Amino acid sequence: FSHRKIDRGCRQLLNALAIKPGMRVLDLGCGSGAISLAAAAREPSAAVHAVDGNARAVQCVERSAALNKLTNITRELT
Repeated sequence: FSHRKIDRGCRQLLNALAIKPGMRVLDLGCGSGAISLAAAAREPSAAVHAVDGNARAVQCVERSAALNKLTNITRELT
């Protein structure tokens, strides 16, 4: 989690993110879901699966996906 902003490491990943149509994306340790959400928003035909061991993190991804109307994200608490 980055408090109220995207940290430099996440920003680097976002800049390097190359999602192609139909791609399957697995975000292990998704945290707040910034990478998962970006992948889902950039390519609606991609299937994005966000996984984290923290219930709050998974809730953040779920809520953000709903607020942004992203239906191509699944979430999992491990």
